[in-house]
Amino acid sequence: MSKYLFYTLGEILLVVIGILIALKINNWNENNKNRELEEQYYCRIHEDILQDQERIDQLLSYNSQRKSDANQLLRIILNEEYNTREILLQYIKTIRGSSINFEPNDATWEDLKSSGNLKLIKDIQIKKALNNYFKRLEPLINTNQVYIDYISNQYFKLTELSKQTGMVSVELATDEVGVAAFKFEKDIIEKLKEYEIDQIPEAYRDTFFNLAYNVAVNMERRTQLFGAIKEEVLVIEDVLGKKCLEVH
Repeated sequence: MSKYLFYTLGEILLVVIGILIALKINNWNENNKNRELEEQYYCRIHEDILQDQERIDQLLSYNSQRKSDANQLLRIILNEEYNTREILLQYIKTIRGSSINFEPNDATWEDLKSSGNLKLIKDIQIKKALNNYFKRLEPLINTNQVYIDYISNQYFKLTELSKQTGMVSVELATDEVGVAAFKFEKDIIEKLKEYEIDQIPEAYRDTFFNLAYNVAVNMERRTQLFGAIKEEVLVIEDVLGKKCLEVH
């Protein structure tokens, strides 16, 4: 009886040991899988940030050109020989495409949060850095949107002034600056030329100057905002770049 009991206990012990080993192997595999996933997330987020860096560089370059256009607009207005055609074309050139705001690539970060995988990120400093990055970007982006809305409002003011002064630009009508919804036919264009006036009425010159000046100031402030955004991008890119290299 004692031998049978000993044999039975031995069998049970072997089964228990087998289960424990299986659980340990399973846990090891799961931990290994989670570690690999964590490493992938670090590098995926780094790739997202690199795209942010490329995007902000593009916006800085684009805004620099808009600043140059705005200064040229002021030069034209300050020149006593300017005409309505020059001003309208330069104004459109200055504000065209200025409604573009910076949008961070947060696809991987949002995936981490929505999937519950944020717990996989064991590096607390990285987690804090990412959270702070997106939080600090938000007010900068919102402020930039205020400037974008302002520019849009200035465009509507320009449109209204054009109606009040009777100014017509054949270049705009023929889509030479790429903003007309369609091209007018030749006979209509010839008629439009008859309605063009060469000079802005004296009563409206100060208004046009103020519009141009405000746009130039707006572009400078947006450059400062984009610069602040780039600083945030560079900081987090450096942190994640080092982490991605470390885990590989």
